[in-house]
Amino acid sequence: LEISLALINPNTPKWHAYLVIHKPNEISEEGVSLPTYEHLISKRNKQVLPPPPPTISMKFAVWKREIKKSHIQATAKLLNPLQKTTSEELTDAVREIMKSVKESEIPLDGNFQNCLDFVIEAVRLLWTAGYVTEKDYDAFKGVNDQIPAAIREASDADTRKRVKKSEIKATAKLLNPLHKTTYEELIEAVGEIMENVKESAIPPVGEFQNCLDLAVEAMKLLWTAGYVTEKDYDAFKEVKDNIHADTRKSSDDYTRKLIANRENTTYWQQLNKGTNRL
Repeated sequence: LEISLALINPNTPKWHAYLVIHKPNEISEEGVSLPTYEHLISKRNKQVLPPPPPTISMKFAVWKREIKKSHIQATAKLLNPLQKTTSEELTDAVREIMKSVKESEIPLDGNFQNCLDFVIEAVRLLWTAGYVTEKDYDAFKGVNDQIPAAIREASDADTRKRVKKSEIKATAKLLNPLHKTTYEELIEAVGEIMENVKESAIPPVGEFQNCLDLAVEAMKLLWTAGYVTEKDYDAFKEVKDNIHADTRKSSDDYTRKLIANRENTTYWQQLNKGTNRL
């Protein structure tokens, strides 16, 4: 097996780097769909009761992407210091090391570890664990050194912009009407209530319940069950009411476009085959 650094949208603020494990010569210019190992923007809650507002960070994820040979910037042969007997076992061992790279909280100003920083740190850990050579690690590090400072700054600014768009619009303290004793029990109870929100078919034309409709309906059920106050429910509903009609229409049209575009195999693999961020 080999491990490669892939880079998409180079020399633009939208560039993104990730790692992929593959067989020799498996990646061609025609492209192949493979699991990728990367750091993506992620919201998280610490497991305490009650939970605090989420923080936003770059966090380890397994995704799936269409990869072309032109995306590959550096490749190393994977060594097998623990003498794993199958490719799957070797991949699992490498993934666990990559997963140990700490997530990086994204501030609205100042530096943070971006996707390429994750890649380089993950390969450094693989080198120290004996899975790649020092020469290979230096080659991966060299890709990082070649990224112009201006491009990196523009990319980090673009990431912060997306984080700002993801800012929390409404927050409610979770009440505990059934006196659950642990965070897990409370979250499970809340989750079961939210699962009662009915799914919504998406017609070729006309309105349907989109993600925000479902979120507000879930909050309504939580309010009626005593898990949030009426005031908090009203605050969530107000977020929905403040969405401009043109914005909603544009979003709904985009959803229909995704559904109609069944030739986008990567999207449908992610949606229908459970290729989710971990």
